[in-house]
Amino acid sequence: MHFLNGAYHATPWGTAVNEGVPEWPPSIWRLVRAIIATWKTTRQDLDDSNVWPILEKIIKQEPPKYRLPDASVSHTKHYMPTNDKPDLILNTFVVTGSDDPLHIIWDELELEDREVETMKGILKNMNYFGRAESWCRITISNERVEPNCVPFTQQESVKDDLVSVLVPRKDVKFVDICSQNSNSKRATELRSISVTTEELQKAKYVDPPGGIWVRYTRPENCFEEKRVNRTTTARMSVNLIRYAVVGAVRPHITDTLRVGDLLRSACMSRYNRRTNRTSATFSGKDQEGNALKDHMHAMYLPTYETQKEEIDHITVMSAKGFDKDELDSLLSLKRLYGYNRPSISVLFQACGDITDFSDIPMLDKSKNWISSTPLILTRHTKIRGKGHDRRIVDSPEDQIRNEIRKRYGDEYASKLESVKRLEEDKINSTNVRLADFFRWRRHGSVGDGRTHSICLKFKEPVKGPITLGYAAHFGLGMFIPSGES
Repeated sequence: MHFLNGAYHATPWGTAVNEGVPEWPPSIWRLVRAIIATWKTTRQDLDDSNVWPILEKIIKQEPPKYRLPDASVSHTKHYMPTNDKPDLILNTFVVTGSDDPLHIIWDELELEDREVETMKGILKNMNYFGRAESWCRITISNERVEPNCVPFTQQESVKDDLVSVLVPRKDVKFVDICSQNSNSKRATELRSISVTTEELQKAKYVDPPGGIWVRYTRPENCFEEKRVNRTTTARMSVNLIRYAVVGAVRPHITDTLRVGDLLRSACMSRYNRRTNRTSATFSGKDQEGNALKDHMHAMYLPTYETQKEEIDHITVMSAKGFDKDELDSLLSLKRLYGYNRPSISVLFQACGDITDFSDIPMLDKSKNWISSTPLILTRHTKIRGKGHDRRIVDSPEDQIRNEIRKRYGDEYASKLESVKRLEEDKINSTNVRLADFFRWRRHGSVGDGRTHSICLKFKEPVKGPITLGYAAHFGLGMFIPSGES
């Protein structure tokens, strides 16, 4: 059972929502009733004789075991409108993540192939389990899974947490109350697993007569945060970390270079306070202060992915990856401060390997690439020679081809088909002029100072990021796919 939104919303039987007690593990009583509800509402083509025998096999088994994923508890508070005044509702739920599934395990349950296909057809239509927020995908498997939540026996010593789980009685009768006269044989009907909550309340039952409480042992403190050992974190392969820029006012895209430079300063400062050393990855310089030439150090790339002419994300990446202290410095980043400028709030989103982030436009794969920020050449275009020997040296196309060969190797250079300078004075689908971009760092040169908007065409799709020219490590000269990608 995968919870697609990473959370399981359900309250144990007999507990009010506002008590803040989540159901964990999910009860088998709830599961069987959900199967019946899904069958009756979405698969009415299945006859009773096809489904009831399967459910009887399930409830006549010994209570199942569970394999619970790592989880924590969270909640939201909101007001529900009523006739008099709004009621404050506490919505408590179990956070599981969407990747690690929950397993419900019957060791002795045997189903025929036809019965398995019938159950798969019903479970395929079960879009949520518990409250409607618990989107789910449920599958059947015969793989062996080691349980960590099992029924409790008095002979065992209690090392883990004890929790009561509602399961169907083995002798429960399957009666569809909704289709029968509610005044006839109520005692018999209420022993049905498909009895409605309304019927039970009218009959003043506390617990459903078709269910029984079974005590389970689940992992001790199963909702506590799992802390990662430092040595384990140090072995993580992380070469990209991603932030969202948050707040009422976000920096304009013309401040791309400013934001990238501020982020570099913040990373260097945090690393220095943590280790009393200088990181060559963050600074781009060796221990003697010489600039690194291999482009393996960090790139600080602000992007405007919502196309609203404001910076909404910042991506930091390094081809050689980040060590433990560098990663800790990046993860602690919350705010960027600039002299006489508003602070910029950033929110960590994700980290990992560059190949895992193909949904970011600049990391996509495409034949055609177009400037998303101005390209500033690092050398001036010159004319050399006299008469018939006069020639252009360091033209924009020559510089771009040479830089692609140096940065990305002969594979990219051989695939580069054309370099076209766009006459449009505005940057990629915006109303912002190229010359409006801030393009001066506090130290060093500014290239030839002129701005260019470039379209690159390759013979075959190539993967980003592609950043060229002056301040390419701070967001200038950055390309995104154009057209087919």
